[in-house]
Amino acid sequence: PLRTKQAIDVHGDDIKKHITMLDTNAFTAETDAKDYPLGISYFYVDSNSQKFPAQHVFITTIKEVLSDNQFRLFQTVKSVGVDYGRIWTRGTRSGAWGPWEEWETTDGAQQKINVHEAKKNNPHNVTKAQVGLGNVPNWGGASQTDARGGTNNSTIMTPLRTKEAIDAFVSQATIISAISGTVSGNDYPSGLTTFEHSNLSGYPTSHGTIFNIKVSNIRFTQWYFPHSIRHEEIGAYFRHFYGGDGWTPWQKVSTYEEVIVLIDEHAERTDNPHKVTSQQVNIISPRRADVPGSDYPTGVTLFAQSNGIENGYPVNMAVVETRRVENYRMTQTCCDASGSPTVAIWERKWRPDLPGTGWSDWEQTETASGAQAKVDAHANDKGNPHSVTKAQVGLANVDNAKQATKAEFDAHLNNKSNPHGVTKSQVGLGNVPNYPIASQAQAEAGNHTESFMTPQRVRQFAAKYGPDYDEFNGIAAGLGSHISDKSNPHGVT
Repeated sequence: PLRTKQAIDVHGDDIKKHITMLDTNAFTAETDAKDYPLGISYFYVDSNSQKFPAQHVFITTIKEVLSDNQFRLFQTVKSVGVDYGRIWTRGTRSGAWGPWEEWETTDGAQQKINVHEAKKNNPHNVTKAQVGLGNVPNWGGASQTDARGGTNNSTIMTPLRTKEAIDAFVSQATIISAISGTVSGNDYPSGLTTFEHSNLSGYPTSHGTIFNIKVSNIRFTQWYFPHSIRHEEIGAYFRHFYGGDGWTPWQKVSTYEEVIVLIDEHAERTDNPHKVTSQQVNIISPRRADVPGSDYPTGVTLFAQSNGIENGYPVNMAVVETRRVENYRMTQTCCDASGSPTVAIWERKWRPDLPGTGWSDWEQTETASGAQAKVDAHANDKGNPHSVTKAQVGLANVDNAKQATKAEFDAHLNNKSNPHGVTKSQVGLGNVPNYPIASQAQAEAGNHTESFMTPQRVRQFAAKYGPDYDEFNGIAAGLGSHISDKSNPHGVT
């Protein structure tokens, strides 16, 4: 009995192994750190006059003496009032308290990123010049009347309108016999020619109309329009022929709907993988990080580490909190308790079916500064994370009004210099070169390769080389003579 009493007395005098429950409002936030008791102490605050971050909070303080007049403290404030769930921490090492730093939950950090990521209103005010399209005018699409009339020089031609324009001019082109798509462009006649094909090789589909624009063997463009009732084959294709290089591959002109599908795929992303809960603390003796989770008591436990890195923890001075329900439901938190004014927290879990000791790797959780670092990393992302489109950079007939911004992203959102390095490929215009509109002289000459044609320029080109000109008269006369030749000009046997 005597030895038992002596053991109990010794244990009772060792305050480091106990939790001290203090009176409500025992200290204010300005109380000197040296006035706190050694070990772990708790008290409740229900008054704003105590000057803690919130009114109704539980205060947890861990104090360790290093030597005479040398000590360190780590303090946690958990709100249970209207701010329920919010947590603040601070610390000191034999001096003034460091600033309060509020923990950022994983949900809170991810929510801020998701809100910004979901914005589709061009939040960085990217301009058309910044995506390599500064010379492309903000014109609407040509109407069918514009396309067929060939006089409007301030609208853009779509594949459908181009086909309608070509159909209007087809009477000015020469209809020739169908030619396989694998035949060299050298074998085509010069000028505007057209033909239909069925089941010939070398074309995008099995049936279609081909329109040829050939100035020379190095200035030859071919358009292809499928004949099909199947939606996937509706559209237009084009390719070029250049002397010894031969034909380029067929290129399909994308429709507006196809571009919208790519944009919508990015907008569909959602992510919220983590939850945050409150804990209850019990004190146990320190242990190495590789001790199996099955050796921990059930419930919520806590211990301090003074040589954590050597024992397998992320930092030397740490408070380790463990939550164990059973072998397959166990997690652990390591909080930095050093003299640094910043807060760092790591998490891991234990399961008997995980490799090695059963512990997963330490993963650092977010603080407000950590969340800001992720936002900054996103701000420096040059891969067009918001899938900015032509419409969003002022290239469509839509309301391009600037939108209001959130206060926490003001610094980032005011950056108007295309911080993500968005390219024209990322807005669905990778195949569009940064060319101006051709002049009338360039259109009529037909030899300029770094400008775009408009309905008016196409009309001007066709008018210059129409039936009233010697070039077409010569072609017509030669063709008539060839047709009238009954002496087997092709050497048919």
